[in-house]
Amino acid sequence: MINMFKLIPQKLYKQQKGAMFGLDARISLSIFAGISLITGVTMINTINSKRIDNLLIEHSQYSNAVDNMQEDTLTNIHNAITNAGAGANTDAFMSLVDSSLLKAAFTGSWQGPYIGERTNNLHKDYGEMTLIKKVNTITAADCTGVEIIARQCSYFITFNEVPIEIVTEVDTRLDGGGETTPTEEGIAQWDSIAGGNAKLHLRLGILLP
Repeated sequence: MINMFKLIPQKLYKQQKGAMFGLDARISLSIFAGISLITGVTMINTINSKRIDNLLIEHSQYSNAVDNMQEDTLTNIHNAITNAGAGANTDAFMSLVDSSLLKAAFTGSWQGPYIGERTNNLHKDYGEMTLIKKVNTITAADCTGVEIIARQCSYFITFNEVPIEIVTEVDTRLDGGGETTPTEEGIAQWDSIAGGNAKLHLRLGILLP
């Protein structure tokens, strides 16, 4: 019986053999790269989904905290704190855990802390947090006394630096999408900033007079 491999020049055979192994390696690398890409995208989507879920939980917690503090002090938080100037929105947020920021008339009725213990207003992922008061939309001026008395003024919790893809998904979850001007409507509103991030504002409760 004729050995066909002996009819092939050894040098040519080795070249072809090497080419086959090279092709196999390239195919394997292509498959591995594809699997790695799919795995990476899946991991990113999972992480983002978890971060969105956490933001929605925090929104609910802060909404309850603001309502509870107002019910205890029988006034809105900005009226209860001593600072009415620069930094008042930061102090309003921190007063949820720190009664020393309140006027003396309200310290006795304060039953906090209303959120978990913290020593500053920095979020672990999204920068500074503040508590702002607006009529319906974040683009409006701060509420006036007349608007507060008329119960037309809402609190918003602001997260200073949130990736825009998370912001838009939070908007979809809370407001359902389809808004004419989503940045200025509904529960989730935002201002775009540099670096693919946004300042996210989530509507909480109505201010008490």
